[in-house]
Amino acid sequence: YWLAPELLRGDSVLTSQVDVYSVGLILYQLSTREIPFAAWPANSVPHRVAQGERPKIPARVPQKMRALIKQCWASKPKRRPSSDTLHRLLSH
Repeated sequence: YWLAPELLRGDSVLTSQVDVYSVGLILYQLSTREIPFAAWPANSVPHRVAQGERPKIPARVPQKMRALIKQCWASKPKRRPSSDTLHRLLSH
């Protein structure tokens, strides 16, 4: 469930941007105290993620955290923050 969409589609190899996607899902889980994709049928998750679907982030999650999570799990790896940027943002 934590695989980046480009890996699910077979479009990419392992990069740091793949890890950033996974960190976004971990941030989602920590912020919501919910397992990502728990409401989705298990066999549909890879296809839906590859097509760009993501879990809904509840309104109770602070706006800055919602924005960071969405950046981390962007469909296009180049739109995700770098590992250094992510570290800097989380350090504040």
